[in-house]
Amino acid sequence: MPPELLKELPGYDPDIQKNRTQARQIMEKLGYGPNNRLKITVSTRDLPSFREPAVILIDQLKEVYFDGELETVDTTAYYPKIQRKDFTVGLNLQTGGPDPDPILDALYGCGGSVNWDGYCNPEVDKLIEQQSAEADETRRKQILWAIERTLAEDAARPIIFYPRLASCWQPQVKGLTIMVDSLFKRQSPGGCLARQIAKLRSLMLSRSITCFGGVSIWRGIRASCVLRDAPLGAPQDEVSS
Repeated sequence: MPPELLKELPGYDPDIQKNRTQARQIMEKLGYGPNNRLKITVSTRDLPSFREPAVILIDQLKEVYFDGELETVDTTAYYPKIQRKDFTVGLNLQTGGPDPDPILDALYGCGGSVNWDGYCNPEVDKLIEQQSAEADETRRKQILWAIERTLAEDAARPIIFYPRLASCWQPQVKGLTIMVDSLFKRQSPGGCLARQIAKLRSLMLSRSITCFGGVSIWRGIRASCVLRDAPLGAPQDEVSS
């Protein structure tokens, strides 16, 4: 999405103080403020890659009259808990591209297989079907932007940040802010982790690598690297990180 459109989405204006002021105004209209803060529990999986962004989320929420308490959940109980929807606010990992079609229905469609929080908007479902069937790239992009805009306006699953977890990007990608901390310490533009490259050297002779991943409030499973030598939507070889 172009920057001039992206900044119009709720929470995506690059003016952080402006965003926080608007958020505080919303809270104040609901009766909250410095002397009447909203207490919440933020639930997440008891792993560093889950706990660390949850701590960041709680810290950010303090700016807009929320007092969050971190609840870490053992892996054996984590997914049963969220499937029961036994949470107030939860933080999870989320997958992304390189093509959104495989994940849109599963993550955001009514009754999606990993739609943990039960988000359901029939209009979004229609748009998901339309973009999947649309052959014209320009028209499909417009539909996808409409989906992204609606998801942001509905606060379907706000993205907290993009972590360094086998993060890979093409040299032409500019301005992407990636967190300093990482489970892996070696990333490079245009390539994937050194150990993955070593494993897949023979396949890389005629292919390029793209990766995807993100951290959101309830969504997704892992970050992955994908070897591509086919058009978008065609079968791919995937290496999970």
